[in-house]
Order: sequence, then C-alpha cells, then structure tokens
Amino acid sequence: MASSPPEIPNYQLLSLIAQRPTCQVWLAQDRPLGRYCAIKIIPRAAEPSSEDDQAQRELKALRALQQRIGHSHPHLITIYQAAVTSEYLYYVMELADDLSGTFPSNPQLYRPASLANRLAKQILRPEDCVRYAQQLLQGLSELHRLGIVHRDVKPSNCVFVGGVLKLADFGFLKPVGKDISLVGTAGYIPPEGVLDETADVYAAGKVIYQMITGLEATQFPWLGPFGSRIGQYPTLALLNQIALQACSPDRFKRFANAILMLQTLEDRLRCLAPSTSSPTVPSPMPVSCPEEQILSSQSSDLFGKNTAPGRWSAVVIPVVALGLLLLVAFWPRSQTPPSEATPQTVSVNFVAGPWEAEILLDGEPILAPDKTPYRTPCTIPDLPAKSYRLGLRLPTGETYELGEVDFSSVREVVLPFPFSQQLPKK
Repeated sequence: MASSPPEIPNYQLLSLIAQRPTCQVWLAQDRPLGRYCAIKIIPRAAEPSSEDDQAQRELKALRALQQRIGHSHPHLITIYQAAVTSEYLYYVMELADDLSGTFPSNPQLYRPASLANRLAKQILRPEDCVRYAQQLLQGLSELHRLGIVHRDVKPSNCVFVGGVLKLADFGFLKPVGKDISLVGTAGYIPPEGVLDETADVYAAGKVIYQMITGLEATQFPWLGPFGSRIGQYPTLALLNQIALQACSPDRFKRFANAILMLQTLEDRLRCLAPSTSSPTVPSPMPVSCPEEQILSSQSSDLFGKNTAPGRWSAVVIPVVALGLLLLVAFWPRSQTPPSEATPQTVSVNFVAGPWEAEILLDGEPILAPDKTPYRTPCTIPDLPAKSYRLGLRLPTGETYELGEVDFSSVREVVLPFPFSQQLPKK
C-alpha cells in the first residue's frame, strides 16, 4: 500500500500509525468536530467477489457486529462510521490514548497506548493486571454472548481509551463455528486450530500470562524473573491459575467461553476479598471457596505481599488441614471427555512458598540446563507426567517432605507461606 494518505471525506489524515500488507491505520482529525480518531483503510481486491478480498470480509464482520450488538460496549472499540469506495474500505474508530498519557502537540509523535506497548515499557502493577484482565474478558464475553469469535486476541489488539482497556481490530470476527483455520497470530492460536470460543479463551489466557510475567506468549508457562512476584501477590497467583486453565492443550479442559472465564475469575477474586470496601485489608478464607481456589495464606493482602519472616531461621512450614501438606492448583477438569491423551512430559509451575528452596522429586533435586538445582519459585519444563514425592530443601539445609503429586493432572503447585505448624523434617 502507498504511504501517502488517501482522501477521506471530512477527515484530515495526520500520520500513519500502523502499516501492514493488507491495511493501514491513520491518525486523523474530524474536520467539522475537531475530534481526533483512527481510520483503518483496506484496499479492495481486483475482483470484489474474490475470497482474497480482505475489505469484503472485514465489512461483513463489521455488519455482523453492528447488527448483533446494536450499541457501543465499554470494552469494545467504538466504530463511528464505515464506507466502501471502488478502491478501498475504510472505517473510523475512537482513538487510543497516547502512550505518554498526554496527546502530543506534534501528531507525528503520537504512539497508541496498546497493551503491547505498555508491556514493552514496564511490568504492570498487580492491581492493573487484575483490572485489565477483567476488562479484556468483559469485551470478549460480549462477543461470545453474541455468537461471535474474535480470532485475533493479543496485546497489540488491546488498546486503552480514557485509561480503559478495549478490545480492537475486528478484521477476523466470525460467527462461532467448528472450522479449522490458522487465522490469527502465532503464539495465540491453540494447537487444535478449531476457531470456536475456546480458541479466544486460549488467546486471552496467553495475554493474561503476559500481563503477569512481562514475557512473550511463546514462553508460556515459564514464570521468568518475575516468578517470585507472582508467588508474593495472591491476585497474580490467581491470574496465573486462570491462564493455566485457559491455555490447556486440551480444549475440553479450558473454559467453554469468555463468559465462564470471567465469572470464574470474579468468583475467585471474591474468595480472596469478600469485602470490596477495603480490598487491601486481609480477609479470612470464605467457607464457600474450594481449597484449590485459595492461592495465598490468610495473612496476605489482596494487592500486597505476603507477610513473611525476614530471616530463614524464622521460617515455618505448614500443615494446611487434616494432614493436607500442600495446596495444589489443578487445571480444573471439564465434564466433557478430553480429546487428547495425557502428554508424556509437562511444564509445572512452583509458585510461592519459601523462596530459593530446592525442589526435590523422589528425594532428588531437579537440575536446570546449567546444572544448578531449580529453586522456588520457578517453572520446571519437560517433567515426565507421573506421580512424585515432592520435597523442599531450604537454603539452611533443612529438608521437608510435602507429599505425593501427580503431574499428569497438576500443572501448578502453590506452596502457601507463612504457615502455622512445622512439618516433620525428612
């Protein structure tokens, strides 16, 4: 496509925001109203009826969305107008905030505030991770409620308008179906390639994973250098658990749609903080919350760090209840039979617990490629999917047996900390 701006009636195109082989996005100004906006321009194919006519496909998607939604949604980007000429389709959208927080005096300096740009700039605060995850799922839930799949959920398609996250880029919207396709972006496409709601759930799980780790989607489920932070903040550990289920390689073990995914997240957040009036005040464990949903000890602040002793000599290891020696966060099972056999090897996250403790499986430390032992918190890749006796060796040399864990069904082990009772030493 040419980089010079085409003529769009009543709009002055100011600067090119993004250019792809199939489209351009421009920063523009509405001449009559003076309002800044974004305009996406898609050239038409030589044969308008061609299956390669991206403009026709996108126009069809926009019509379907307009007919079904009939109104704007706070977490879907607003389309002001659309039109087709003999050469291209264009549509006018609300403009994302500037990444700096203030619209620049020189429009050439404008940079859209997308989630991708924010993640490239800095790691998100825990409370922002929760808020953005909820807003993403609210927008995606609306599409799924309407029987539409997005098919390209990723950080660059999540933009901020007035500080609120909105799902954008409706070029791949399609009614829910079971057709197989590789439409979308590598790293966010599920292995089976079925483009139903669970494919969007898979991609949303990858986006949430990136929010809490700052890593690329292809690095899932590794927790990286911010793994200890995930263990310290119960809300991040909860988001990690949601992402693990959303990104299960078996589509029948994922959330069925974004509506259920959002409901599960909000239910579990209420388990962490039954009183919404003081979200940072520690709350007792609600009776109605299943044990595997509680990802922190009762002394944890919702957005604050777990209260922990400053010295290893003060470390105390727990007995949770009636001999339960550790809290394991499962990838919850669906009632629908799985479509794939249990994998031979898996990656397992070890979250929270005493920091820098060696992880022992069947009494032996597990070594990283550099021959050093894996230490909490971390992700251990390529573990044979079978049962092990799990243990920890503290930096002080004390070793503790924590019980049996079956990694054919478990993908994350949450070790609550601090604790009230000491386990027997090995």
